[in-house]
Amino acid sequence: DHTLLVFNADGSMLASSNSAGVIDVWDLKSGTLTLVGSIRKETVYSLAFNPSGTQLAVGTSGFVYLIDPKTVKETARIPHAGKVNGVAYSADGSTLATASLKAIQFWAVTTIPKLDSANLVDAACSRLTVNFSESQWSSFFSDEEFRVLCKDLPVPK
Repeated sequence: DHTLLVFNADGSMLASSNSAGVIDVWDLKSGTLTLVGSIRKETVYSLAFNPSGTQLAVGTSGFVYLIDPKTVKETARIPHAGKVNGVAYSADGSTLATASLKAIQFWAVTTIPKLDSANLVDAACSRLTVNFSESQWSSFFSDEEFRVLCKDLPVPK
């Protein structure tokens, strides 16, 4: 049940999404359709490749995800108000435009913070005000033993 499709500028890659929030990236080189990989997000409302085909913008309800189409890994996440019904890159790829019911926003692509997968805990701790409680930890990480992630933040009882 594919819901959205988008080609990159030279037609060598295709991205698709389905109602379950799965985004597939396909390589179309030499006339053969090959799945590069898949990533799951919430329901997808918009898709766009940048002009060079090195980035895929995925609009959902509350976020725009930037995906590297060669690895199908998330490289950045932009919080957004409401369903992101439209994403588009400028011709030179330097600006990303996003549209929702109440806003059209423009983003300078080079200033969007990249996710550093090597330091995810540090990145999370820089955005939290308290650690997870034991019950929250259990809810998120049921099989993992409780531990304090952010040494400088309080732990709720």
